[in-house]
Amino acid sequence: MSAELQAQAAGARERAKAEGHRVEQALTTKGISFGRITADADGTIDHGSVEGVDPDLTIRPFGWKGHQATLRDIAEESLHIHQGLLSNRIQLAVRDGTLDPGPYGKGPWYDVDEDGVSLEIDPGMLTTVVGYLAQLEVPVIRPPRDPGLLDVWAAGRSRFDEIGCAGCHTPTLELEDTKLDARQPAEPDRAAFIIDVAKDGDGPKIEPKYAGYVTSYLVPLFSDLKRHDMGAALATPAPQGTIPARVFLTRPLWGLAETAPYLHDGRAPTVHDAIVLHGGEATRARDAYLALDEPARASVRVFLTSLSREPKLFVP
Repeated sequence: MSAELQAQAAGARERAKAEGHRVEQALTTKGISFGRITADADGTIDHGSVEGVDPDLTIRPFGWKGHQATLRDIAEESLHIHQGLLSNRIQLAVRDGTLDPGPYGKGPWYDVDEDGVSLEIDPGMLTTVVGYLAQLEVPVIRPPRDPGLLDVWAAGRSRFDEIGCAGCHTPTLELEDTKLDARQPAEPDRAAFIIDVAKDGDGPKIEPKYAGYVTSYLVPLFSDLKRHDMGAALATPAPQGTIPARVFLTRPLWGLAETAPYLHDGRAPTVHDAIVLHGGEATRARDAYLALDEPARASVRVFLTSLSREPKLFVP
């Protein structure tokens, strides 16, 4: 997605230069609009009308506010926040002056958190974490087995679209390239660590769109991977970097049934509570949900709780 948006902006810049006048370019990838840019003949680009993504047009699908671009980045951050472990990359960036040591500690670069341990997470360790995460099974849709509930579930699936939920919680995105190099950056003198997220590791996996050897894959993410203003009620106490307090990434709904409580701070104990707390750009869809009678609202919740995972048998 990032590459498509950036290519559209680059194309507009080149056209503006070649034609000698301002060029406007809509930014769209996988059917999702990210606003537009305006390129001037001198090669400058106005990003003022870009929506839901940073001016560099890099999709950042990780974190509640969509602030990390890669699995490796979010794994590195999580190891620090949740386990107090610093990667070698962070240490070297502090040493070189390219990273503010403030969030990590006051010690020397080789032990900036002053815990007496210099090497905590080396690049190989981080690569294996990325390799593990990339091979986990994907969530699935598990319709109820009860015939009566199955009709309710089907009605709820239709209402999910009708009331506008799918406007941001896009049910399916297409993935063209399923190969992931767990290294970052890739080192040309070392063997690649390639993972095929459609085939490697635990099942179930994302499904091919077409039969045959060459196909894209369907990712039932239920997200547009875009940031939206969710209103004052859900705002965080402070912005996250340049991302305003009211703005969040559309939370992927796959696996929803296994992730209560809901929302970024866990304030919503139920799916209904989470929907009601939507505001900002989601106000219209929330109000449409609340305008339904209770059986109709319940059908939406039955559908949402089918966004689950395949059960696994664990033998002690």
